[in-house]
Amino acid sequence: MISLWEQFSFFIPLGLTQMLISTTHTLFNTALAKLPSSEIYISAFAVAKSVMQIFQSPVNMTKQTVAALVHDEQSYRMVRRFIKILLLVVFCTFTLVVHSGGARLLLEYVMGIEQEIMEPTIDILKVFIFVPIFVAFREFMQGVAIKFKLTPVITLSTFIRVAMVYLLVVVIEYLPATINGGVLVGAMFAFVILCEGATIYTVIRLKIGEVTKKIANAPLTSARKQAELNFPMILSFFLPLFTTAIFRTVSKPTINAGLARTDNPQVAISSYAVAWGLGVIFVSVLQMFHQVPLNFLNGDNYRQRIKDIGKFAIIMAAILTSIMVLLCYTPLGYTVLVEVMGVSHEVAINAVDVLKIMVVLPTLVACRQFLWGIFMYAKQTKYVTYGKSLNIIGLITTVTILTFISPSNPGIVGGTAMVVGEMCENGFLLLTSVKYKKVIRIKRSASHSLRS
Repeated sequence: MISLWEQFSFFIPLGLTQMLISTTHTLFNTALAKLPSSEIYISAFAVAKSVMQIFQSPVNMTKQTVAALVHDEQSYRMVRRFIKILLLVVFCTFTLVVHSGGARLLLEYVMGIEQEIMEPTIDILKVFIFVPIFVAFREFMQGVAIKFKLTPVITLSTFIRVAMVYLLVVVIEYLPATINGGVLVGAMFAFVILCEGATIYTVIRLKIGEVTKKIANAPLTSARKQAELNFPMILSFFLPLFTTAIFRTVSKPTINAGLARTDNPQVAISSYAVAWGLGVIFVSVLQMFHQVPLNFLNGDNYRQRIKDIGKFAIIMAAILTSIMVLLCYTPLGYTVLVEVMGVSHEVAINAVDVLKIMVVLPTLVACRQFLWGIFMYAKQTKYVTYGKSLNIIGLITTVTILTFISPSNPGIVGGTAMVVGEMCENGFLLLTSVKYKKVIRIKRSASHSLRS
């Protein structure tokens, strides 16, 4: 039996980390806002970051790969080697695009970026070519920390990140005007990610010593024999997750495109953006919940473990949903939007209506993340990709239909589309878990992958 406290102490640091990271993105924009020509730098930073994320997306799956596939010294070394090869390909490709003129062509002809923003964007991208390296290092160390159930270390590193970015906000206006502000903030963005990884590495080294030796002396799974991990096994796990990450990048542009085609696009986009900005605080807490089943299903009495983790998922969803209900159905939500966030009366009223639709998201996200963790543990990540593809189809269909209907509050187009997409994905994952019980019952399904 897995106690609620054991799961709580493992998961809450991960949930808190997601909230803190979203805070630092706002702080970076705050720092840029203090520079001369701040509008240009804010735009250039946002564009450069969006381009970087295209190339960085493969290494974002490092943490899940480590958490799911590392179980002994051999698998640890194999996963580490795979990540190094992947990172080399990403770094070389990104560097070639930035320094060969490919980035300039992408910005001008594909993204339609104006010349005024072009040069600072290129300057920031020249710094950002190192970010995938630092992200891979951080994600790898986070995966190791999760594997050893040292998740508070991850939160500690994120607190250090917040402190460093806040320091940048304080001192940036006092720096010499000769310093390129965009490059400085870009370099700081890269540096804080490196510091996160270095913090986790240092604490783990002090706490457990050399990771390879620790794993060799105390394997991270039960006594059940594991097959030797190889590159085809890693790819069969990794590629579906990579595809899922690409699918996820489609959601936001699709919603924004739909909102821009409503009768009142300014109100639609601002209402949805404000509602999502508030709602994401509670939804983001659950974005790492898949790590709970991924790390606690190993061991005896699998069915009881499923029940214990499911109970914890229900509790987390209930708590977060209750908070959102309080915001939506009492004057508190309107007060927060107007008095704290400073939005107008019209936008606040519309945003509260959008939040009323989004109030089911914590439950849907908790369910999806719970099933994701089970499928990842079973090394059946293809079902995660199938589910996400249905999510995107549902989202696009809903945006198209509601844009045609043109509701009086256009902001609900985005909120409804997100909910419908999540419902489609959850429905598929639930049906799959029932129909294919071998995927869920690890003792049978995993025997076809890593168990022997």
